[in-house]
Amino acid sequence: MNLVDLTLTEIEQGWHETAAAYVCNACGATFAKDQVFPEDDKFYPAATMIRRHLATEHPHAVADLIQTDNKYNTLTTKQRDLLLAFAQGQKDAAIAEQMGIAAATVRHQKFTFREKAKQAKLYLAIYEQVFNQPTTADQLVTLPDQKVQMNDRFAITTDEYEQLVAKYFTSTVPLKLARWPKHQKAILAILKRISQTIPAAQHFTEQELTAKLKLIYADYPLLRRYLVDYGFLNRTASGSDYWRQPDDKELHMNRKELIQNYKAAPTFYGVIQIKNNQNGKAFIDVARNIHNRWGYYQTNLNGNFYHDTELQKDWNTLGVDAFTYSVLWKADVAEVDNLRQTLKDLKAEWLEKCQPAYNQSERN
Repeated sequence: MNLVDLTLTEIEQGWHETAAAYVCNACGATFAKDQVFPEDDKFYPAATMIRRHLATEHPHAVADLIQTDNKYNTLTTKQRDLLLAFAQGQKDAAIAEQMGIAAATVRHQKFTFREKAKQAKLYLAIYEQVFNQPTTADQLVTLPDQKVQMNDRFAITTDEYEQLVAKYFTSTVPLKLARWPKHQKAILAILKRISQTIPAAQHFTEQELTAKLKLIYADYPLLRRYLVDYGFLNRTASGSDYWRQPDDKELHMNRKELIQNYKAAPTFYGVIQIKNNQNGKAFIDVARNIHNRWGYYQTNLNGNFYHDTELQKDWNTLGVDAFTYSVLWKADVAEVDNLRQTLKDLKAEWLEKCQPAYNQSERN
């Protein structure tokens, strides 16, 4: 089992859960959920037993984690020794004396660990948002809160919703329902689609609402009752007034328009420079979209995993304030046919032209 395949919580706690059991990360000991386990004249459920197992069989779990033999564990020997000492609760002065270094050095290293943890947390959040977002087909359709407990019957993905609408409506312009479905998801899907024909935040009498629903399905009393019962429509106690609350999509229409305007704006590729203001060194790169590209470089450099080792070294020493980001040249993406080759040629041209002090591995 590879630790990096587990979640952060699973790595920290020392065990992970499968559908049928609790499993120890260190030795693979398995405790089935449908069993109880005898120990010291008592019986324990699996959830308790996995914790007792860790306490008795792996009392040095933190030390074992620090010493993990894994390519992703890039801690140096000195860093591991410091972390082990911190984990044991040793004082800074005692650690300094034991390792033959100044107490100030120990305090600085503790601060560095804390900063790296913050950077890693931010990077992980950025990565999750960028790469682990559900596809459009997997995103859930927004439904009104229900009076009964929510379960899988109320979870409808965008893909399922579109399939159900296509199945039960003979026409969407004008909207015509072919038949009333039997299953819960299908009922919710058609109610969602019908509710979209009723303008939000407008009030209707029963007669006005009936006139709209008649055009969709012959059994309009059924539609009206289900729309109210499932929260798609609100009505007064007397039944004389009906209205629909706007959903999140409608409430945030201005935000959507801003996003659409952003997407419609021209996309520029180009050449960027990161300049070290302390020593004048420069780093040259190209980007297919230079909009807010500075944030990308800061994230990678703050995370201490940028590929240019000299730039990374100076960044670690001097910090972000010592560097300036600028765009040296740009053009509209729409003007090129083969962007990848264009960027490759462009980078070679500007590296030759500028001879930057960084980029050594790319110019050798």
